[in-house]
Amino acid sequence: MSSIFSLMAAGTIIDGLLYSKIILNITALKLMVFWLLYGVILFVIPLTSVLYLKLLLASAFILGLIGTFVDISLVSAIQLYSHREDFCKSFGTFSTLANSAEAVSGFIAGLFALVRVVSSFLTMSALIISTGMISIIKIKKNNMRDSDNFKRYTLKNHEAWNYNGFMMCKRMILIDLSI
Repeated sequence: MSSIFSLMAAGTIIDGLLYSKIILNITALKLMVFWLLYGVILFVIPLTSVLYLKLLLASAFILGLIGTFVDISLVSAIQLYSHREDFCKSFGTFSTLANSAEAVSGFIAGLFALVRVVSSFLTMSALIISTGMISIIKIKKNNMRDSDNFKRYTLKNHEAWNYNGFMMCKRMILIDLSI
């Protein structure tokens, strides 16, 4: 068990160092794709645990890598899309919702674990996958419908989306945390 957590931590550290070189601009769509990949890897881990130890360890390392993309992109999106005067409120709301959802998901996973441990991982990761898929679909619909209202700039310019882009990101974060 400690090997799994160590590999996840190693993936997180390595990706934390490389993140700014890999991700040049942050969008809500990229964030949801990372979230979807995180759910897929989390779904694969319990299945690989019965097959092959090396595959399980590799999956744990990849989960750490993808988890870093999710964590850094989410916090960066809040910083980029929030108006300066609303930043503390936005980040406080995010932190409260994230911690509450994490506590509730742990409780729900515990209930599933009473039945069988693998079922709790599969159910949690299936919910993460569905959140990512639904969010990606909604973002693409909004981008197609409102493409004239969205203006993106790179992080190099230190500019964020306009107000409509901020509101879309805010909705996506709230949808993401509602599960």
